[in-house]
Amino acid sequence: MIDQLSGVRGLLIRAGDALYRPLWELWTRTALHRHVNAAIERLPDGPRSWIQRRKRRIRGWQAGLRLRLMEGRDTPLVPERELEHTYREALAFLASEDVSGDVGDYLEFGVYVGTSLLCMHRASEAVGLGSLRLFGFDSFQGLPEAAATEDEGRFGPGWYRAEYPVVREHLTRRGIDWTRTVLVPGWFEDTLNTELARRLRIEKAGVIMIDCDIYSSARAALDFCAPLIRDRAVVVFDDWPGDVPEAKLLGERRAFDEFLADNPDLTAEARPPNQREGRAHYMGKVFLVTRTGDDSPDDETAD
Repeated sequence: MIDQLSGVRGLLIRAGDALYRPLWELWTRTALHRHVNAAIERLPDGPRSWIQRRKRRIRGWQAGLRLRLMEGRDTPLVPERELEHTYREALAFLASEDVSGDVGDYLEFGVYVGTSLLCMHRASEAVGLGSLRLFGFDSFQGLPEAAATEDEGRFGPGWYRAEYPVVREHLTRRGIDWTRTVLVPGWFEDTLNTELARRLRIEKAGVIMIDCDIYSSARAALDFCAPLIRDRAVVVFDDWPGDVPEAKLLGERRAFDEFLADNPDLTAEARPPNQREGRAHYMGKVFLVTRTGDDSPDDETAD
């Protein structure tokens, strides 16, 4: 009987791992999330509050996440092979454009369990930039409260919660080099300021990963990076909502459009989705952002 229960449990786990990605795509890329959230909002106060609390923090989630990571069963939210290749190309391009060899630091906003950080860690070693510094910024408490009211309900507060000890343990197990990797916990509005950049000695951004999903977080991350784009930087958006007109009002795309409008000395050129074996290297959106002014910004970072 115990063996039978164990077998059923294993089957359910494998089914959940296989179905996670298509179900997530169905939820975020269609109107399903809007209909469900609208139905929840029409419920009486008691049931609505209970559901919202459960959505924000499911009991045992961190323990389960830690176990899945240890056993290699957690489904990555980014295509690792494609993203790593995109990072390699970005680093090689930046190195070829800067005669000093200073490509800048890697800044990642929205770490979750660290998959993208690991991709950049491997990519930097592969192109001979093993001293490249990696910075990962995350609340390690999931998405902020603003997720409840932004981007038409595509996301929710507490989503993508991966606590700091779980992430650090996972990255250590995967061989991250802590002599050049720094995790910065905290809400972006509290941490992304001049003092932080000065304390961490971040002076130039080379590759920037925006993977914080919602508009306000993406905008805070971009504003922090603005003075750190000295000459050029490659900016990667993981959750680009598309190129249809209505997508301009959503998430990372809205944040980037406003960011460029507020920084006229910066221009953005979309990088082509190069093909290998018939598929794009990365499904997100990649831009080369170039400073067109004669002078680089001073050593101040946006407060």
